[in-house]
Amino acid sequence: MSDTKVKIIQAAVQAFTRYGVRRTSMGDVASAAGVSRQTLYANFGNKDDLLAAAMTVVIDQIMQQLAKAWAQSETAEQVIDAYFEHAVYRPFTIMQQMPELKDLIHGVGSATALVGKQAESEKAKALAQQFAPYKPQLVASGTTQIAVAEFIVRATNEFKFSATEFGELEGLMKTLKTLVLAMVG
Repeated sequence: MSDTKVKIIQAAVQAFTRYGVRRTSMGDVASAAGVSRQTLYANFGNKDDLLAAAMTVVIDQIMQQLAKAWAQSETAEQVIDAYFEHAVYRPFTIMQQMPELKDLIHGVGSATALVGKQAESEKAKALAQQFAPYKPQLVASGTTQIAVAEFIVRATNEFKFSATEFGELEGLMKTLKTLVLAMVG
């Protein structure tokens, strides 16, 4: 990725976070990045494309944090706790503090919807790999690693965006964790 694109994405993330996606214009991003509107549009055709690139950066950061945490995990419970911490609790807490950030994390158009779907798939595949040691228990429970991982990702995404306060989210996560741990023994 070119330095110009990186600079634009960083400026976009800051502007989207501060003012919200809907209130931030492409002109605002160009000004914040110190580039012309022409340069901005040469790199990103529209706001949805720019938002998709910004979402990709955020998702990549989450995946790096997960990989680091999972490298230290020795049990299914630690794997689940790491996923909840990095992919659910932290984004939820940030969204509670800065509601404008919800669009950056959730997306608003077709390009961002595609990035969101790809992120779900990437998270599920990575999480399924973490459940490899528990394959026999999962099969005995009538499921698979990928099915459990996809369920966790989809359920936590729904919980993250529908919970109104942290205690509610934490209760939902505790129930989900209990169910998954019962399957892996």
